[in-house]
Amino acid sequence: MDPRAPNRPPPRTPRHRLTFLVAAALAVLVAAAGGTALAFTLAPLWTQPSQVVQESAPPPEEEAEPPTRPSASEPATDTDTAGAVPESVPPEAYTGSSTRVGTLLLQVERCYTDTHITDGFAFEDDAPEGMEFHIYRLTVTNEGHAPTTFDTEGTTGTTTDGRTLHNDPDAEFTVAWDYFWDDIEPGASVTSYVLFTAPTGTEFTEVLVSGEGLLEPDE
Repeated sequence: MDPRAPNRPPPRTPRHRLTFLVAAALAVLVAAAGGTALAFTLAPLWTQPSQVVQESAPPPEEEAEPPTRPSASEPATDTDTAGAVPESVPPEAYTGSSTRVGTLLLQVERCYTDTHITDGFAFEDDAPEGMEFHIYRLTVTNEGHAPTTFDTEGTTGTTTDGRTLHNDPDAEFTVAWDYFWDDIEPGASVTSYVLFTAPTGTEFTEVLVSGEGLLEPDE
């Protein structure tokens, strides 16, 4: 009778053991190879950066630059020049200018200022303190066909600071009494005057003689 227990498996022979060891080794190699392949397969998933796209924040709004002051080279505006000093117009600027009153041609022989006036004979006068005479010496020619009188009534002057002054008939009479109220014959010329009494330093941008003939500085 076989002494081995009836349910015990028969002892393995060396050949069977060798086969078992080879199979086990192959199983280990296959498992290792499978793990490596799995690792290579999963590696891109581990190392690949996240594909989630984050919405970038909107760029900050640019701050408005403060307004800059106009440079000195920029032209001045009307507001900038509102308080500017008017351009100087000296009396001699009128020398050589001319105008017409009716048929009379008025030509400025000379324009100047003085504090003392005289007709060269018996009449003379002095300007009040702080005042001076603006003297327009004129050559008046009658270019019409009938005798005509030169009358300075209604003459005004506009100053560089915007004032309107009237002529001084008393001062005009002092220097030209012998010319006033006489008719000027056709073709004849006489010397006459327009005078203003104004604060010292006053300048005129224009003179309207007899309310009709405009005198402006001679350019």
